[in-house]
Order: sequence, then structure tokens, then C-alpha cells
Amino acid sequence: MKVLTTLEPQTRQDLLVLFMAGLLFWTSLALLLPVLPLFVSDLGGTEQQVGFVMGAFAVGLVMSRRWIGRWTDQYGRKLVMLIGLGVVAIAPLGYLVLYNIPSHILPHIPAMIGIRAFHGISIAAFTTAYSALIVDISPVDKRGELLGY
Repeated sequence: MKVLTTLEPQTRQDLLVLFMAGLLFWTSLALLLPVLPLFVSDLGGTEQQVGFVMGAFAVGLVMSRRWIGRWTDQYGRKLVMLIGLGVVAIAPLGYLVLYNIPSHILPHIPAMIGIRAFHGISIAAFTTAYSALIVDISPVDKRGELLGY
């Protein structure tokens, strides 16, 4: 992390804020991984349905990557990164709401698949915009090192 001491104060501050956002983003995703399969099982899902729900995350990610990339260039990195942060914050609320709705009103497993696919958009938006933003504000000769951090 020696490179941070060689940067302009504003660039250093911007990068530290980005690094903190990245830490919080990845922490929020990682905290759900061990408990989400148990949650789906608790909603009445079979092992196969647990797999479908967990896999829906990747479907949401892959399906949104193309338009997220365009948005990053068209509307700006910061906006798209904030979309990713917003989705990662909102999606767990969907799990909570779903838990409190009876399954005869809203079938739990299909709803979980939809919420999980929506959650996948967060990683597409955040990682695309985050990496581009770091590249944009980093000195050319330090980009690789700063991306690594």
C-alpha cells in the first residue's frame, strides 16, 4: 500500500472511499452465502430448488452485464456503482418481506428466484463501475497495483 502515500491527497481519499465501499459490498454478499440455502430450505425448498435460487444470482449477473456496461459509459461510473450498492442493500429486504408473506399469496421459491436474480444485478453494476472508476482516477503507471488492492 506504499503507492497510496505517493498519490495526490484527493486521489488518495477517493481511492480509500472506493476501497471501503468495496469492502462493505463484498462483506454484505459474503454474509448471505452461508445462510441463504438454509433460508430457502426453511421456506420449504428442496435441495434442487435451493440450487435454482442460488444459481439465479449468476443469471441476473450475466443477463444484466451488457446493459450495465453501456450505462457505465453513458451515464457515468458513480451512478452505476450506486445502483449496484442500492441493489445489494435492497435485495435482502426482499428476502425479509418474502418470509412474512404466506406462500399461498406469493409462492416463495419462484419469488426467491426473482429476488436472487435481481440481487445478481448488484455485482454486475458494482464490479463494472468500481473497476472502471479506479482505472479512471489512478495514475497510469499505478493502475495495476491499485486495481489489485
